[in-house]
Amino acid sequence: MLNTMRASALVTVAVSSALGQVVNPGFEDPIPNGDPGNWVIEHIDPMQPATAVRTDVMPRSGDWHMRMSAEGGSDPHTSGAFLYQGYIPVTAGTVYDFSLWARRESLVGASTFAVLSIYWSDDAMTFDGESINITPGLTDEYRRFSLIDAAPAGATRAQLVVEWRSIPNSGSNGVLDVDDVSFVPGPGGAASLSGVGIMALRRRRARVGLLAPN
Repeated sequence: MLNTMRASALVTVAVSSALGQVVNPGFEDPIPNGDPGNWVIEHIDPMQPATAVRTDVMPRSGDWHMRMSAEGGSDPHTSGAFLYQGYIPVTAGTVYDFSLWARRESLVGASTFAVLSIYWSDDAMTFDGESINITPGLTDEYRRFSLIDAAPAGATRAQLVVEWRSIPNSGSNGVLDVDDVSFVPGPGGAASLSGVGIMALRRRRARVGLLAPN
């Protein structure tokens, strides 16, 4: 059964018509205001310095990608942003692989974090989630990060979330580039982990993998 956990950043956006399909995975398609179509951007605290923009500065493939920034200055509030898409139809009991390519730039301090999350929901809109901190594996080159987890009993949808935040009063800040997001049925067993360790943050288990860059 799903836990009754809810996240403030979770809202309904366009639903994919196919199981495990991410719409606009490379952020190539914009909406009129310039944001990426079928993705939602939300600042953790709208009063704090943070951005999440569709840009052509450093794409891994195609012409566009997402650039997220956060700054943990002297203000007591958290700076950062969420990027998310959902709800994607899923089949309960099936293992899924949520992956993306990411790099960091101008990272100062050790208190800025990149987190990937899958939030599973049922028809009653109750949530269960799994998250990983990918910060230890970030470099100035794109690398592929993967969160693999099974949709729990009762799950009918998944929401994919990328979070980039700095801890208040830390002086830590940096930029995260994201491209080529994927969400597909994954391997039935545990994924391999190579290169660096990635820590599971929430819920029963983590199935995580990190592949070398192209």
